[in-house]
Amino acid sequence: MTVGRDITFKVKIRDHHIKKDGTCAIYIQVFAKGEQIRIGTGLSCSPKYWSKTKQRLKGNAPNAHDHNLIIDDMVQRIHEMRVKSRLGHLKLSPDVIREFVTESSLSIDFIAYMDWKIKSRKTEIAYDTFRHHRSTLKSITDFKSPLPFSQINNDLIHRWRKKMEGRGLAVNTIANKVKIIKYYLNRAQDDGIIFDFPKRALKITEVRGARTALTRNQLQAMLHLYHNGVLPDGLRQTLRCFLFSCFTGLRYGDIVAFNQENILGDYLVVVPRKTRATSGGHITIPINQIAESFLNRYSKY
Repeated sequence: MTVGRDITFKVKIRDHHIKKDGTCAIYIQVFAKGEQIRIGTGLSCSPKYWSKTKQRLKGNAPNAHDHNLIIDDMVQRIHEMRVKSRLGHLKLSPDVIREFVTESSLSIDFIAYMDWKIKSRKTEIAYDTFRHHRSTLKSITDFKSPLPFSQINNDLIHRWRKKMEGRGLAVNTIANKVKIIKYYLNRAQDDGIIFDFPKRALKITEVRGARTALTRNQLQAMLHLYHNGVLPDGLRQTLRCFLFSCFTGLRYGDIVAFNQENILGDYLVVVPRKTRATSGGHITIPINQIAESFLNRYSKY
């Protein structure tokens, strides 16, 4: 298929590389000024469902309509790219072409949008938060991929929640994943993507945990256990970290990242990992006598 003298392309499948599930990746082979650029679509299909002449999935293929919709939009972006290039509004390069074409699917496929948004926030959020968001993306991807924004509704979200319940996930685990999906759907609306927001199905249902505070006697017992030297080294170091957290108020993630640079005289100076994306500010914590007993100021904590 020819777009112009400077840009030509074909939509193809990697039929020489068949995955374990029997499908092949669908990609767009673009030639721009003699240079070949391969652009992945994020889609795949069985070779028997691929039409080489039409360069689309056959009508009887699973998810044919959704897949072809995404391919059509990416192809349309190539046409738009050619026009912008001819008008001098876009300077072609392999990276520009790849980004221009692949970003088109973001406004159609929620999976592609969420994946892009998570990656763009990687340096802004704590690693554990990033990991939880990737896990939630996998959960919704395993349920339905691609997932056009036009197909997002209360029924689909309810069925996704039921599937997680069927896998034995705890109520609060599901609630956390629902919160994450709701966050990215809200961001999609903020970015101007129009769809029917499944407000009813995204209602958060949580069970309040039965948490109790340590008593003074329990804390004293742990201090005695730490100092009497009966614990194996590994358990003693674990208890050391826990007690240091108790007497400083630091979260687990901040304890893991703790080092000598966080110690300034009689104070701890820390940028909390959990809130650094929103506040970005540091906190200063006085080192009390008990917390001091867990520090080694001359080596890594």
